[in-house]
Amino acid sequence: MPSSFPTTPSAAGAVPKVIVIQLTEQELMRTDGSNTTWLVNIIESRRFARLGPNISKLRVELELESATANFSIRFTTAWSVSGRQWAAPSEIFTAVTGNQQLIGTWFTDDSKFGIHMRVAAEVKNASGTLIESGRVTAYLVIETKS
Repeated sequence: MPSSFPTTPSAAGAVPKVIVIQLTEQELMRTDGSNTTWLVNIIESRRFARLGPNISKLRVELELESATANFSIRFTTAWSVSGRQWAAPSEIFTAVTGNQQLIGTWFTDDSKFGIHMRVAAEVKNASGTLIESGRVTAYLVIETKS
């Protein structure tokens, strides 16, 4: 269940808030056998759709299980003013392979935090042309400006 809680005060005295949003839970994701093109799975959530201007930083926390040998996954974000035309995606979690748990680095480019926001899990083969797969549990952690 998504949750939020206050953290320590910022330099300006405002208390930033951390919002945790579950993106996937044990979701089986599959490639299409390509090792050149990312297969995009857009994850939309009302919880972060209009948070963009208030975001200070964000990151993805990931658990990858039952991954086949060449399954590769990364996460991107995109912004939009209207929700109809989207800016080019920005990588917020670099591609990984193999079963593991990872906490991504903070993404802080506030020029990418527009009125409308969405996140995508993108998958492709690290190599080879077989269809690859893995079970993905991922959370988006957002720290707001105040």
